[in-house]
Amino acid sequence: VPSLKIASSPTLGELLIPTLLENFAASRGYRLAAKATSRNSLEIDALAPGSGHIAARIHLVLLNGLESYQALASQDADIIFSHRGPTESEIADLKNARRTPLKSQIVGWENLRLYTKENGPVEALTVRQLSEITRDENQTWPDFPDLPVYIEGDTDNIIALHQTMDRNLPDPILPKSRVTGDGVLFVTPNLSLPYQHIPVSANCGTPVKYSEDDFGAHPLRAPIFMTAANRRLPKVFRDFQRYVLSVSAQRAVARSGFESRTPTESRLDADQSILLSAVLNSGNDVRLSDFRNAVKYLKDFGRLSLTFRFLDGSKELDDTSKSNLRFLAELLQQGRYANREVLFAGFSDSSGAAAANL
Repeated sequence: VPSLKIASSPTLGELLIPTLLENFAASRGYRLAAKATSRNSLEIDALAPGSGHIAARIHLVLLNGLESYQALASQDADIIFSHRGPTESEIADLKNARRTPLKSQIVGWENLRLYTKENGPVEALTVRQLSEITRDENQTWPDFPDLPVYIEGDTDNIIALHQTMDRNLPDPILPKSRVTGDGVLFVTPNLSLPYQHIPVSANCGTPVKYSEDDFGAHPLRAPIFMTAANRRLPKVFRDFQRYVLSVSAQRAVARSGFESRTPTESRLDADQSILLSAVLNSGNDVRLSDFRNAVKYLKDFGRLSLTFRFLDGSKELDDTSKSNLRFLAELLQQGRYANREVLFAGFSDSSGAAAANL
């Protein structure tokens, strides 16, 4: 019986993975039977139609990110689902174990959000400001040089926050416990905390409120990774890896409460905040004719939620965007946009001279 060992965070293991496995099994006529083998692990059998014989067996164990990457390095897991990518030390461990995670792909996203105590020192942040105050432990709030900032939250969420700003950490962050105060900045994807939400904006845009961040525009979109061991898995599990990026699987991702990779579409002429932000944040060397030409050319197009971001001050796409590009290629090959014109519209932030940005 082909078997697969999956390590996953508790949230993904309880909400996402069972839905993906059920949909995948149903698409192939299998029936699933699960039993708990310990407090944090399940054994799931895929039963063949008719005979009821076990066609495949999956061992699912719930671990945090640090434990999941250790399981992958020690061959105690074949696939892991994680809210974050590996740190530099975890990458080194995987290479030393000859199990480099070459088969990593993004299953979906969740939006990280920031909270502070009510009536805290700031009401909004830009990604650049957030990058500065999270760079080390001795940073202070913008405009408040005497008030230090303490980043608090689940360890994996804190690492994911750094990674959304293209900063890989040398080592996993150890959990910390601090007294709640004016200087604490909480990082979490949910809305259960009774604190003030701090909207975050890209360096060229307006702050994104949590009620408005469902169209791929949130600047702190953390990828959900599925990373496989660097070896050939049995065919049924290779099929499962391919299935995860299918339109059907992505609908399951959305039903599980996460952000699907499947693009949604919005009329550009109904999304005036983007154009207003472009006007308000532009420098004096940007001509009115530039805006006029852009609006004239783009007004009849819809805007896809599948977006692409460049590294700050660079023409290089970040890792998430490279994955988005591969996913768009798959959608085009599947004929999702047959008989339609697909346009790439590029823009920069307002840092530096217009000619250099162009």
